Amino acid sequence: QFYGIDYPLRWSDEDYKFATEILSQIQNHAKENLNAKGLILIFLPGQKLTNELIPYLEKAKIRYLDYSQWDIKKLTVGPAYIPYDGHPTAEANKILGESLAHELSTNSVFL
Repeated sequence: QFYGIDYPLRWSDEDYKFATEILSQIQNHAKENLNAKGLILIFLPGQKLTNELIPYLEKAKIRYLDYSQWDIKKLTVGPAYIPYDGHPTAEANKILGESLAHELSTNSVFL
């Protein structure tokens, strides 16, 4: 509400382009001002719109890791999400963190 931006119920081509432009600006800022190699967008388990957004990211040369199809509930011993909250538990975050660390340290695209 503060910025006057509404999250669209159904994303259009223009919405994907707008989101990608924002991410491109963030990536450029990080490269120019933070000595970063770029941006890596991470799609967490259960996130929506990944299949639709990915072609725009690839065109803009924004790197990403897609965990959206993971069924994190099958990978945890205990609950994957905090009851009545919806955020991942410490165990789920540990599993994701270990996978991210491995992916980022072994995949030359991210080095």
